[in-house]
Amino acid sequence: MTISISTRTQISNEIFRIQNAGDQEIARYETSRSRRRNIRRSIFDILKIEENLITRSLVGLKADIAEFNLKSRELGFKINFVSTTENNSTSKLFDLTKKEGEIINLLPLGLTIKQLAKKLHLTESTVKTHLSSIYRKLSAKNRVQAIAIARANKILTS
Repeated sequence: MTISISTRTQISNEIFRIQNAGDQEIARYETSRSRRRNIRRSIFDILKIEENLITRSLVGLKADIAEFNLKSRELGFKINFVSTTENNSTSKLFDLTKKEGEIINLLPLGLTIKQLAKKLHLTESTVKTHLSSIYRKLSAKNRVQAIAIARANKILTS
């Protein structure tokens, strides 16, 4: 799914806003050295997102933004945008199947693969396959990242 011009513009404006806020805080005399360093890291991370704005798909970009928002939460930086796609359903945006949606909603409960399989009346192998697909679609490396991305994108129903 490609990114619309209005969504690109909105994200670019958000990136510009955050860069200005970061620059202003770095310039303040009372800002600590460690906070300045963390702000510079966040600005560097946001520049990577801006570079990928043209080349990434909307799904990949949303995953980048969710990761940035999670990492920069303590600094008070957050990229806010509403995608202008035909279908605003986030689980549809990430192309999750109904079963993958059920599984991702059970992940915060901390269930093992065996427990997930029993609860959903599936084999353990099938649950593993669904988990792999979820991680790939959300660009997550593990359950914790998948849960964080799902929460940031309001996929979790519970």
